[in-house]
Amino acid sequence: REFQCAYGDIVSTALLAAQHCTMGKVWELSTERGRQTWKMVEADKALEEKHNKACSDWVQNKKQTKHSADRIMRLSKTHGHNLPTDKSDIDMNTPEGVRAACRKAINYYQLIQEEDGHWSGDYGGPMFLMPGLVITCYITKTQLLPEEKAEMRKYLNLHQNDDGGWGLHIEGKSTVFGTAMQYTALRLLGEEKDSQVSVRARAWLHKQKGGATGIPSWGKFWLATLGVYDWSGLNVVPPELWLLPFWVPLNPGRMWCHCRVVYLPMCYVYGSRKTCKPDSLTMALREELYPEPYESIDWPAQRNYINSIDLYTPHSTLLKIFNWLGYQYEKVHIKWLRDWSLRTVMDHIHQEDHATKYIDIGPVNKAINMLAVWYDECDGKASNSIAFQKHQERVRDYLWVAEDGMKMQGYNGSQLWDTAFACQAIFSTGLQAEFSQCLTKLHHYIDITQVLEDVDDNDKYYRHISTGVKLHAKSSLEQSYKVGWASEHLLCYTQLLVQVHGHSALGITAGQSVIALLKALKQHCLLRSMVVPARFWMMGVCSTQSTTCCPCKTQTVAGQHMSLRAALG
Repeated sequence: REFQCAYGDIVSTALLAAQHCTMGKVWELSTERGRQTWKMVEADKALEEKHNKACSDWVQNKKQTKHSADRIMRLSKTHGHNLPTDKSDIDMNTPEGVRAACRKAINYYQLIQEEDGHWSGDYGGPMFLMPGLVITCYITKTQLLPEEKAEMRKYLNLHQNDDGGWGLHIEGKSTVFGTAMQYTALRLLGEEKDSQVSVRARAWLHKQKGGATGIPSWGKFWLATLGVYDWSGLNVVPPELWLLPFWVPLNPGRMWCHCRVVYLPMCYVYGSRKTCKPDSLTMALREELYPEPYESIDWPAQRNYINSIDLYTPHSTLLKIFNWLGYQYEKVHIKWLRDWSLRTVMDHIHQEDHATKYIDIGPVNKAINMLAVWYDECDGKASNSIAFQKHQERVRDYLWVAEDGMKMQGYNGSQLWDTAFACQAIFSTGLQAEFSQCLTKLHHYIDITQVLEDVDDNDKYYRHISTGVKLHAKSSLEQSYKVGWASEHLLCYTQLLVQVHGHSALGITAGQSVIALLKALKQHCLLRSMVVPARFWMMGVCSTQSTTCCPCKTQTVAGQHMSLRAALG
């Protein structure tokens, strides 16, 4: 009853289920060398009440603020600490008052710093990520915990738009892509067909011409894998492209990495036409997603049909020609060539999995890679594949819990990115000398996320080098994809760190590290691609009066700057 009063009119069975699953327990974040996972733990009544209040507060204000404020994580970190709430002693009109406010802010920020040195945070927002994972788990019989299912349903319930649909992201207007995918995920998670949420979603979807037939290409793919959309209604995703030599413009190695590794496993699943075995739920979804009988739909006519709500850019004539040629090829493709291409694609999938410790570059290819490995090694058999089991172990790296429920993040986190920004924020206050322990932990995380090893056969698999360049991953070392702008901010961070009094030994180490980085960047012609923040920093380093860009005018810093100028040439 208390819960229903707090949530008001939007209370539903999903919200009640989430409350029931967590009764007497709270969600707790566990971190290790950047890896972030959530689990349920026993908790005292006070902390449980704080979490429940954070959830109800978010619901009451969700019309104004769609995103969470990460209060579940923050409340757990600060529970038991007496945080100052009196602001009367601070005069923000004076320098002393501003410094006092900054000191309080950093003291609080220290409390929520992880033991390995980074800061955790919600990296959610996109609505099209979690349905893919839910579909993969359903097909592969990967069991999500009851409390996870309940929190996922809660998240989807709370982010349903007033018209009954869902958008591309939590602030987006309703689209066929968002609505069909969230509806499918909800039903797979246990939402009843006749619940208020389901009825409203179906009503919105059936008002759109063709219902889910107007879903964009990624949606068509996911629904086809589940067996609730016919494969003939998709434009081709030919695995044979992976057999083309690199000099051919259509070779996937010329694509942006995020695009390439999404279509990599998609090629495998499409090329092999793997589909979930029909059951009562998928047969019911065939009827629920479309306003007309499933058997009467002209599926080939849906290949290029995208509902106008979802059509951001009309298909070009060139794309239509390419899709038509691909469709004709698909009718007569050569079996031995298809089999060869599928083996090649699976080889690339295994390399991507191995290089990223089965985290993969992002949430979309994580789910499809996991599905492709299942079909290749476990389809119809017991899941005794080591590769598939490692995929299952990494599912929760992408899940995050906040006031609005459990969501799938757009990455496995932004740990290094946020930590680099935190460093610059602390230094901008001028109070860095007071927080040496915080900065020492921060430096530890920076150190352990530097990518020091090359991917095996990196040229063959279209991966950039690591040896010598020593770039950093955006999130954690295990994810392993180097991000240039993350390293750029680390250049700024290193200059700041060597200025800390009492950290001279740390500064020398950091300075030597950045000199090696700059030399490698220069050697591999990457300096000119550095973005604005790092360019301004290097302008200070390369100035003729090297110590003027640094308030700490010591011989150590001056020597570092001389070495950096030499490294830059």
